[in-house]
Parts: sequence; C-alpha cells; structure tokens
Amino acid sequence: MKTMKKLTTFLGASVVALSAFAASAAPININGVTWDPTDPLSFAADTNFFTQSIISNPGDTLSGWGRIGSINGNNESEFCPGCELTFEFGGFTASSIVAGTPTNAGFFAPESSTGWVIDVAFEFTGGFANLWVDNSPDFDTNDAATATNGNLWLSLAPNLGFGASLIANATIAFDPVTNSVIFDEIILGMGSTFLDATGGAAFENFDLNSQRYGADARVTSQFGSFITPDNVIMNAVTVPEPASLAILGLGLLGMGAFGRRRKI
Repeated sequence: MKTMKKLTTFLGASVVALSAFAASAAPININGVTWDPTDPLSFAADTNFFTQSIISNPGDTLSGWGRIGSINGNNESEFCPGCELTFEFGGFTASSIVAGTPTNAGFFAPESSTGWVIDVAFEFTGGFANLWVDNSPDFDTNDAATATNGNLWLSLAPNLGFGASLIANATIAFDPVTNSVIFDEIILGMGSTFLDATGGAAFENFDLNSQRYGADARVTSQFGSFITPDNVIMNAVTVPEPASLAILGLGLLGMGAFGRRRKI
C-alpha cells in the first residue's frame, strides 16, 4: 500500500510537470512563422494587402493574392522576422449571381459614381488557397509571382458544409441609364468560406476540425471602396507539434517511475 501511495503521488506530480512543460512550449515556430497557440485567438491572421479578380457572370473564376500583415495582433517583424508570409487563392467558380433592386437612396448610394447602387449575392464552387513563407522577402503589390515564390506553408481546400465553397455579398454601383451593374465599382463587399487543411509545413498544426462543419479554418473578407484597405482574416485553432511533446513527456514519466520503483 505504501509503495502504491508513493507511485500515485509521483504520477500526480509528473502529470503536473508535463502540463507545465507543454504550456511552456508556446509559442511555436513553423519555418520561421511564429505564433502562440495558447493565445485567446489561437491563430488569427490579417492581411495588409490583397487583391482579387472581378466577377460579373456565372462561370467567372475568382482568384487573388496578398500578404499577411499580422498574426494575433503581432506585426510581420514579430511573427515572421526576416521572412514574409504570403498567400494565393483561385479556382472559385461563380455558380450563382443574384441581383436585388437598384436604389438611389440609403447610406451607400452617395458613394456610387452614379448615385445608384444594387445589392448582389454570389455563390461559388471549387477553389483552393495556399500560404507561402519566403525567407528572402521580395513581396511586390504589382507582381503576383512574389506571393508564391517561397516554400509552401499551408494548403487549404473548401469545406462544403454549407453547400457553396464560398459566398459573398456586395453593394455595387448601378447604371440606371444602361440598366446594368458596374461590377468593377464595388462599394462594400463581404465574403466567407470554411477551409480544410490539406498539406504544407504547418498542416499538422491546423488539421483539427475545430470550426463549424468540422472545417479547420474560417476565412472572412471585406473589400470595396468603402473599406481601406481591403482585408482578409483567417481564424483557426492550432496546436504545437502534436507528437513530440507527448512522447518526451511520457518517456520522462516512465523513467521516473522506474527509478522510484527500484529504490523501494
């Protein structure tokens, strides 16, 4: 009984020590990109630049690219010192474009070049997104190639839990003379998609099914002349390297128990 009590006491102390050790493992670093998974946001990346193609007809394909400007409120020099984290997305094909009723009244009408606006809803199928880390920063807002010339950090594909791969709504300028939507004059747009991690250096840290529909990440965007600058926000729950801490902790636990047993 005395032996069991000693072993139980040791096991309890070891569990506490292992928990403290795991907590001290944050922040983590994946190919130069650092963040703290114990932060209340876990992982929240916000862009400081992004651009995308204009969609005006069903069948048009949405694509874009940009750079991550902050993670959990830390700027690029803090979360990626000496490197840059960039992204691309594409292959989102417009499956539905539904326009509402034009109006020359309301909050956004004065923002239009014609004084008229219309609300338009978009749905998409397909698509992909990739994040790249580049240890030779050269991002150029005029050159899409500089967003994809690093090492693949994380690849993602749409989670189809709510049907469409991406949805968006936008208030857009309307021309009452030609009775047409001026698709390249978006006043305010918002998009939303759920994504699953599929590969990349950080894959195991994101593959947790932590978001709605069992997705790994939720991405929202705001764009248009009313928003300066346009931005994309990616939210996810992340973990440190999943296997290494547990294996090391269990190894130390076993060694301690064995050593204590020999002394009894």
